[in-house]
Amino acid sequence: MTDCTARDGDTTSIDDAMEVLGTWQRRALLAELFDGGTATVDELVEALAAKRQREVAGRDDLRLRLLHADLPKLATAGVVRFDRDDATVALAGEQRRVRYLLDGVPRR
Repeated sequence: MTDCTARDGDTTSIDDAMEVLGTWQRRALLAELFDGGTATVDELVEALAAKRQREVAGRDDLRLRLLHADLPKLATAGVVRFDRDDATVALAGEQRRVRYLLDGVPRR
């Protein structure tokens, strides 16, 4: 497995990085958290929907995807903390690592 090393010496596998940043929703979600620190799931849904100009029905699908796919994957990777009870999300772990990974990938 090939590793990529950040300037601060943090090493993460390229496969892991690609898995974490593999969808536009995850990239946009992480960008939102860098802008605001923490957010509720509803705030993230609204921000991501606005980026893609989704209709109300699309927001419901987006919310389900975040709750059941994207947020659990990011939490398992140690990139975010996701509190299901409060429906809040925050960056977790070494934020420089996440920023390093995001900087190399388009956020479309």
